[in-house]
Amino acid sequence: MAKKSKKKAAAQQKVAEEKKAEEEKRAEEKKAEEEKRADEKKAEKAKREAELDDLATKFENLYGRDTQKLEIWKQLCRDLGVVEGESIKKCKKNLRGVWVNIFDFIQDKEAGKPVRRCKSLTALRWYSIKNHKIFPLRKAKDNPLLRGLLVHMFGHIG
Repeated sequence: MAKKSKKKAAAQQKVAEEKKAEEEKRAEEKKAEEEKRADEKKAEKAKREAELDDLATKFENLYGRDTQKLEIWKQLCRDLGVVEGESIKKCKKNLRGVWVNIFDFIQDKEAGKPVRRCKSLTALRWYSIKNHKIFPLRKAKDNPLLRGLLVHMFGHIG
């Protein structure tokens, strides 16, 4: 009877060791999968940051960053399809009701296409959110012209 008990105990220990080894293997696989997802997320974030930097650079190449040059404001008005003002103040006023997605604006401008505009701030918000085309303030803060095209995306929609 003692022999059977020892064999049974040895078999149970072997099963327990196999179970423990399997659990460790699953834990390692889970950790590897989590690390892979984290690496993919980092790569996605780096790609997105590079895209945003590229768009900001393209905008700056098109318009510069000097808010005191009337010709730049006039060009911005022309490109956005609004009447040019005789002064910077009038250009800004004319641009006030223009709702344009910055991603689309720069891409359309580069492609020589007419710039797509939204009919309202609400339409711009929904379009931008739905299509994941939200240009962050932190990327636009260095360029006052670009910053001037930003709107509050997550403010009151109503």
